[in-house]
Amino acid sequence: MTKTVKVCRVCEVERQTSEFYAAKVNADGLRNDCKACFKAASKKTYVANRDQILDKHRQWKTANRDRALAKERERYAGNRESERAKKNARRRANLAKYRAIELAYHKANKQVWADARARRRARLKAAPVVERVYRRKVYERDGGLCYMCRQPVEFADMHLEHKIPLSKGGEHSYANVAVSCEGCNLGKGVKIYPRPSEVCCENRDHPGEAGR
Repeated sequence: MTKTVKVCRVCEVERQTSEFYAAKVNADGLRNDCKACFKAASKKTYVANRDQILDKHRQWKTANRDRALAKERERYAGNRESERAKKNARRRANLAKYRAIELAYHKANKQVWADARARRRARLKAAPVVERVYRRKVYERDGGLCYMCRQPVEFADMHLEHKIPLSKGGEHSYANVAVSCEGCNLGKGVKIYPRPSEVCCENRDHPGEAGR
C-alpha cells in the first residue's frame, strides 16, 4: 500500500506526500525534507552565496545563450499574466530607474529598438507571419542598396520596406522586407512591388531606366 504521509527529517512534522519533492535516489521516491524546509534552506544558501550564484548563472547564460533564451520564453509563455503583473509592479516601484535604463539602452541600441518596434507594429497589424527581422542582416544581404532605385543607402538612414505592405496582408519576414531609401519608401506608400519609374526619388536617376 502506498504511503500518503511522511515525516519531514528537518521539522519532524508529519505531512502529506504531496508536500515533498521527488527524489529518485530514495526508496519512496521523495526527498526527506518537506517543500517548506527545502525552500527555507535554499533561500538561506542563496542569501549566503548570492554573488557567487549570480555569477555562475551569468556564465552559464553567456555560454548557452540560445538555451537560456528558449527557457525564458517557455517560462514566460506558461506564466504570461503573472510575469506581466510582476514586471509592471517592479517598474512602478522603480520608475525613474527604469526610464534611465531604457533611455541609455535606446541611445546605445537604436537599431535594436527599431527592430523590436517593427515587430510590435506587425503584430498590431495582424501580420500572418512575424519573424525576428534584424535590420543589420537585411542591410548586409541587400548590399546596402535600395531595392527600388538601386542607389546606396547609409545604414543609419535605411528604411525597412515591406514589399507587400502589412496593410495588404504582407508578412514581417526576411522574404518580404528589403532596404529602402527614404524617398522610395515614402513614395511607394501602400503599393505592391512598384516599378522604379512609379516610385522615384526626386532628382535621382534609376539604373533600371537607363537603357530605355
